[in-house]
Amino acid sequence: MGLVGWIRTQCYTTVTDITSEKKAEKALKYSLSTLEATIESIYNGILVVSMQGKVIRTNSLFAQMWDIPAEVLSSGEDKALLDYVFNQLSDPQEFLSKVDEIYKNAEIETFVQILLKDGRIFERISKPMHLDGRPEGRVWSFLDVTERTISK
Repeated sequence: MGLVGWIRTQCYTTVTDITSEKKAEKALKYSLSTLEATIESIYNGILVVSMQGKVIRTNSLFAQMWDIPAEVLSSGEDKALLDYVFNQLSDPQEFLSKVDEIYKNAEIETFVQILLKDGRIFERISKPMHLDGRPEGRVWSFLDVTERTISK
Protein backbone atom coordinates (compact mmCIF):
# COMPACT_ATOMS: atom_id res chain seq x y z
CA MET A 1 0.00 0.00 0.00
CA GLY A 2 2.87 2.33 0.41
CA LEU A 3 2.58 5.71 1.99
CA VAL A 4 -0.91 6.25 0.74
CA GLY A 5 -3.30 4.29 2.81
CA TRP A 6 -6.86 3.43 2.26
CA ILE A 7 -9.33 5.82 3.73
CA ARG A 8 -12.44 4.20 4.84
CA THR A 9 -15.59 6.37 4.70
CA GLN A 10 -18.93 5.66 6.13
CA CYS A 11 -22.07 7.35 4.96
CA TYR A 12 -25.37 7.17 6.73
CA THR A 13 -28.75 8.04 5.25
CA THR A 14 -32.11 8.47 6.84
CA VAL A 15 -35.19 7.74 4.80
CA THR A 16 -38.58 8.84 6.03
CA ASP A 17 -41.85 7.79 4.49
CA ILE A 18 -43.98 10.97 4.30
CA THR A 19 -46.92 9.37 2.53
CA SER A 20 -49.20 9.71 5.57
CA GLU A 21 -48.22 13.36 6.11
CA LYS A 22 -48.94 14.14 2.44
CA LYS A 23 -52.34 12.44 2.72
CA ALA A 24 -53.12 14.39 5.91
CA GLU A 25 -52.05 17.66 4.24
CA LYS A 26 -54.27 16.95 1.24
CA ALA A 27 -57.21 16.11 3.52
CA LEU A 28 -56.69 19.35 5.46
CA LYS A 29 -56.57 21.42 2.25
CA TYR A 30 -59.76 19.72 1.06
CA SER A 31 -61.47 20.39 4.38
CA LEU A 32 -60.43 24.06 4.38
CA SER A 33 -61.57 24.45 0.77
CA THR A 34 -64.95 22.94 1.64
CA LEU A 35 -65.30 25.23 4.66
CA GLU A 36 -64.37 28.29 2.57
CA ALA A 37 -66.94 27.42 -0.10
CA THR A 38 -69.60 26.81 2.54
CA ILE A 39 -68.99 30.09 4.35
CA GLU A 40 -69.14 32.03 1.08
CA SER A 41 -72.26 30.27 -0.20
CA ILE A 42 -74.60 30.67 2.77
CA TYR A 43 -77.13 33.45 2.87
CA ASN A 44 -75.83 34.92 6.13
CA GLY A 45 -73.13 37.45 6.81
CA ILE A 46 -70.50 35.68 8.92
CA LEU A 47 -67.99 37.17 11.33
CA VAL A 48 -65.66 34.99 13.42
CA VAL A 49 -63.71 36.71 16.21
CA SER A 50 -61.11 35.40 18.67
CA MET A 51 -61.45 35.87 22.43
CA GLN A 52 -58.87 38.66 22.10
CA GLY A 53 -61.05 40.64 19.67
CA LYS A 54 -59.16 39.70 16.52
CA VAL A 55 -61.15 39.05 13.36
CA ILE A 56 -60.44 35.49 12.29
CA ARG A 57 -62.78 35.29 9.30
CA THR A 58 -65.60 37.09 7.53
CA ASN A 59 -67.45 36.23 4.38
CA SER A 60 -68.11 38.66 1.56
CA LEU A 61 -71.81 38.95 2.44
CA PHE A 62 -70.95 40.27 5.91
CA ALA A 63 -68.96 43.14 4.42
CA GLN A 64 -71.68 43.78 1.84
CA MET A 65 -74.53 43.83 4.40
CA TRP A 66 -72.75 46.37 6.57
CA ASP A 67 -71.08 48.20 3.64
CA ILE A 68 -67.68 47.77 5.29
CA PRO A 69 -64.71 48.93 3.21
CA ALA A 70 -61.70 46.65 2.68
CA GLU A 71 -59.38 48.85 4.77
CA VAL A 72 -61.64 48.51 7.82
CA LEU A 73 -61.88 44.73 7.35
CA SER A 74 -58.14 44.42 6.86
CA SER A 75 -57.49 46.03 10.26
CA GLY A 76 -58.34 42.65 11.78
CA GLU A 77 -59.88 44.31 14.85
CA ASP A 78 -63.49 43.78 15.93
CA LYS A 79 -63.39 47.25 17.51
CA ALA A 80 -62.78 48.80 14.08
CA LEU A 81 -65.84 46.96 12.76
CA LEU A 82 -67.97 48.08 15.71
CA ASP A 83 -66.84 51.67 15.25
CA TYR A 84 -67.73 51.51 11.57
CA VAL A 85 -71.25 50.08 11.99
CA PHE A 86 -72.06 52.24 15.03
CA ASN A 87 -73.73 55.04 13.03
CA GLN A 88 -75.82 52.58 11.00
CA LEU A 89 -77.69 51.34 14.07
CA SER A 90 -81.03 52.67 15.30
CA ASP A 91 -79.94 52.16 18.91
CA PRO A 92 -76.14 51.89 18.96
CA GLN A 93 -75.84 52.03 22.76
CA GLU A 94 -78.18 49.05 23.21
CA PHE A 95 -76.26 47.18 20.50
CA LEU A 96 -72.92 47.82 22.21
CA SER A 97 -74.20 46.91 25.66
CA LYS A 98 -75.48 43.56 24.33
CA VAL A 99 -72.17 42.90 22.59
CA ASP A 100 -70.31 43.70 25.84
CA GLU A 101 -72.61 41.34 27.74
CA ILE A 102 -71.94 38.57 25.23
CA TYR A 103 -68.17 39.05 25.47
CA LYS A 104 -68.33 38.87 29.28
CA ASN A 105 -70.00 35.45 29.13
CA ALA A 106 -67.99 33.29 26.72
CA GLU A 107 -70.58 30.47 26.73
CA ILE A 108 -73.70 32.54 26.03
CA GLU A 109 -75.69 32.00 22.81
CA THR A 110 -77.89 34.82 21.58
CA PHE A 111 -80.54 35.58 19.00
CA VAL A 112 -81.71 39.18 18.55
CA GLN A 113 -83.09 41.51 15.92
CA ILE A 114 -81.11 44.62 15.05
CA LEU A 115 -82.79 47.68 13.61
CA LEU A 116 -80.77 49.91 11.30
CA LYS A 117 -81.39 53.58 10.63
CA ASP A 118 -82.07 52.88 6.95
CA GLY A 119 -85.03 50.64 7.86
CA ARG A 120 -83.30 47.28 7.41
CA ILE A 121 -83.71 44.57 10.03
CA PHE A 122 -81.01 41.98 10.71
CA GLU A 123 -81.31 38.85 12.81
CA ARG A 124 -78.10 38.22 14.70
CA ILE A 125 -77.13 34.86 16.11
CA SER A 126 -74.01 34.59 18.24
CA LYS A 127 -72.46 31.35 19.44
CA PRO A 128 -69.16 30.48 21.09
CA MET A 129 -66.47 28.76 19.05
CA HIS A 130 -64.71 25.98 20.95
CA LEU A 131 -61.33 24.32 20.63
CA ASP A 132 -60.60 21.30 22.82
CA GLY A 133 -63.72 22.10 24.87
CA ARG A 134 -62.68 25.68 25.67
CA PRO A 135 -64.18 28.83 24.17
CA GLU A 136 -61.64 30.31 21.76
CA GLY A 137 -63.81 32.83 20.01
CA ARG A 138 -67.24 33.71 18.77
CA VAL A 139 -69.21 33.24 15.56
CA TRP A 140 -71.63 36.01 14.63
CA SER A 141 -74.21 35.35 11.92
CA PHE A 142 -76.32 38.11 10.38
CA LEU A 143 -79.39 37.60 8.21
CA ASP A 144 -81.27 40.45 6.51
CA VAL A 145 -84.95 39.80 7.32
CA THR A 146 -86.26 43.20 6.22
CA GLU A 147 -88.49 41.83 3.43
CA ARG A 148 -89.83 38.99 5.55
CA THR A 149 -90.57 41.29 8.51
CA ILE A 150 -92.18 44.09 6.49
CA SER A 151 -94.44 41.74 4.51
CA LYS A 152 -96.04 40.33 7.69
